[in-house]
Amino acid sequence: MRIGKKFVQSAGTFLFTRFANSLPKKSAEQIDAMGRRYGNLLFKWVKSRRKSALENLRTAFGDTKTEAEIEKIARESFVSITSSMLDFCWARDKSDEEIDRMVEAENMEVFDRVLADGKGFLLLTAHYGNWEMMARKIVARGYKLSVIARNAEDKNMRVAVNGIRENSGYHVFPKNESMSGPVKALRRNEVLGILPDQNTIDGVFVNFFGKRAKTATGPAVFHLKFGAPIVPCFTVKTGPGKYKMMCGEPLKYTPCGDYDKDVRDLTQLANDALEHQIRLMHQHWLWMHKRWKTQD
Repeated sequence: MRIGKKFVQSAGTFLFTRFANSLPKKSAEQIDAMGRRYGNLLFKWVKSRRKSALENLRTAFGDTKTEAEIEKIARESFVSITSSMLDFCWARDKSDEEIDRMVEAENMEVFDRVLADGKGFLLLTAHYGNWEMMARKIVARGYKLSVIARNAEDKNMRVAVNGIRENSGYHVFPKNESMSGPVKALRRNEVLGILPDQNTIDGVFVNFFGKRAKTATGPAVFHLKFGAPIVPCFTVKTGPGKYKMMCGEPLKYTPCGDYDKDVRDLTQLANDALEHQIRLMHQHWLWMHKRWKTQD
């Protein structure tokens, strides 16, 4: 008998919820060990995603890295994303004071500088390292934060995940829905998180690791229409219950007056910022995602 998709999704949500509820009771060291163990098991068992990760790494680095190096990065990437998911659930009951101590911030003073203009700003990040812990750090420091995120297909999973986010103090705007909410957030001089590092059927083609990649234009459009600065920020795990948030300076771009060209050039600039960070610490990015799937 064939098991229906909805049944599988519902079962997955039930197991996720039961599992997630047990994590806050564990120590940071236990969570760290679980992330490594489960990440390595997923790398071994989920063959389709392992294949995608290896292919993407070959595309990005060509013959500049050996097969052994590529496999090592791919395996570490599985551990990174698994750890990120576990940390997300584990830290849900942590206070703002605890989160602030756990996440070291580098150059976070850039927030006050860009918010001084009253236009809010676009926090440019990626599915890289512990992006959810970065959101917690921002809220813990007293900033108003919203994020544009792709919702899970299953309604109950969506409620479970977004519930953790909302209870942590930041709001979620579903991707591909009305942009009125994000626009209002910027006009209230808030921080709007955007993760444009995944494949899309919309957007424009720009370079990413030397290959054309269809890329969402959200950061460019928001910047050009509303003047909101684009600030790259990334967070990585440095040890059990320890993280480092790295904030860059706002992207510098002077519009030429040709809107389509400005959107494309600014989108390329955003991609360059993401690529730069990924090249610094390859293992933290979601290499299993089919980034170059959409082609002409």
